[in-house]
Amino acid sequence: MKHYIFFTALCGLILNETSKAADFLSAAPVPGTIVDVAAMPAGGSVAVGRFSGTQQFGSASLTAVGSHDSYVATFDKAGAVSWAVRIGATVTWASEALGGVDVDKAGNVFVTGTLFQTTTFNGTTGSTNLVASGNGDVFLVKYNPTGGLLWAKRFGGNHGAKADSGNGLVIDGEGNVYVAGVFANTAAFGALSVTARRNLRDLFLAKFSNEGVPQWVAQAGGTTGDNDTGRALAIDPDGNVVVGGEFAGTLSFGPQASPSKALTSVGNVSNLESDYFLAKYSSSGTLTWAVASGGSKMETIHGVAIDASGNVYAAGDYFGSLTVGGSAVTRQGNGLFLAKYSGTGEPRWVRHSSHINGSIARGVFASGDNTVYLAGDFNTAVTLEGRTLTGASSQALIAQYDADGQLLNTWQAGGPGWDTTASVAPINATSFLIGGSFQQTGDFGSTSLTAPSEDYSFISHFGMQVPIEQPRLTYQLREGKMELTWPTTPQFVLESASGLSSALPWLSLSDQPVTEGENSKASIPVTSSAAYFRLRRQ
Repeated sequence: MKHYIFFTALCGLILNETSKAADFLSAAPVPGTIVDVAAMPAGGSVAVGRFSGTQQFGSASLTAVGSHDSYVATFDKAGAVSWAVRIGATVTWASEALGGVDVDKAGNVFVTGTLFQTTTFNGTTGSTNLVASGNGDVFLVKYNPTGGLLWAKRFGGNHGAKADSGNGLVIDGEGNVYVAGVFANTAAFGALSVTARRNLRDLFLAKFSNEGVPQWVAQAGGTTGDNDTGRALAIDPDGNVVVGGEFAGTLSFGPQASPSKALTSVGNVSNLESDYFLAKYSSSGTLTWAVASGGSKMETIHGVAIDASGNVYAAGDYFGSLTVGGSAVTRQGNGLFLAKYSGTGEPRWVRHSSHINGSIARGVFASGDNTVYLAGDFNTAVTLEGRTLTGASSQALIAQYDADGQLLNTWQAGGPGWDTTASVAPINATSFLIGGSFQQTGDFGSTSLTAPSEDYSFISHFGMQVPIEQPRLTYQLREGKMELTWPTTPQFVLESASGLSSALPWLSLSDQPVTEGENSKASIPVTSSAAYFRLRRQ
């Protein structure tokens, strides 16, 4: 008998659609409270945060030893958990704190934070304990793409009641890891060490190799106050790193004996008032420039971003008044701000909220279309450039500005409960991730989420829908089988049907395609029955 197989390449949707306006493209619920998020190179995301009790992350059940522990979890593009692991102290009264997460091009996950007492770092494979030498030390941990623990390292010193902490992390295009934070007295980073001024706490910026070997450590601090902190990081197009944070009094960069630059805050040090700073370092650790902005009370940076031209954007919150360059803004209570600086640190403009209720900018994203997005949250109402948004309680907020600081669009998300934003991370040139917390129910564009408990978070994909290139499905007969080949893409799935009648269903293949290089392949036995195949966009 002669066997035939009929072939057709069909697509379920029109593929070459034009780009749509920016919006919430997806959202998924996450147990616990998110601290930071990052995008995975093959799609999906990673989140770090804290949880209490026992929480179910997909198939992984995590149980906190103390009042709360920390988690690291990755998610696929649909929001399903790929893997999740616990970080936690071995005693009930000590709790670690997470500072930041990022992912290298190979999909390895790096996390920094603060460890106390003896802390256990679990992986999907492997586990290790680190013991703090003082009240708290910096940790840096690396997981492989499937959650296997590769290594965990401790940095810092013994300072009595004061803790060293890792507050922010970013990875450059070469896989080098930068960590910003704070240290007290003398802190050791491998063979390198730094000493704080007058037994106070200074901020640090450290560069590590992809294997966690310290390359250099820079410090900055003052002789008054104890509020000098490195917090937010970004890499510019030339591989330089910009760090943002807060300080009080005088902030001197470099060793105490030979500082390279000093900044002076406006706030009252005795009242624990602080200003924010931005500092740019070369990849070899040389300070390029440093600037400060402040006002009558306290200013905090939560996010830094850099556009393709090297301009720097800082987002955070302030209380009372704020002066950036020659621009001064004032308000009652605390409000959010977004400030732009040139690549050489010259202030360009500042935008802020003017409503009396509280608002905070948690992150910033510099888009490839020459606009910038601020992400944060507000309490019941916020006014931006004359545009007022309202909500039942706290709501997540996104605002888009052009290169000159003109407000273009605003979005809000959430529901009747207390909804906040925690972190922003770029996905590509036109979209980014948002991580935050929500209660009860929340609407994120066309997606509605329900929180099973108060201790719940969300990860949302925000941006413009990028047109998807139509994949080409090809075939050849080989050894009694039909070999189908197409470019590997997560947006499309191979389906088959026995006919083209609407009564005949299209079904996914029982055998998973095999990936070879940049292509996917499926081998179908040739039979006497007709068969049709298509790539359907999910």
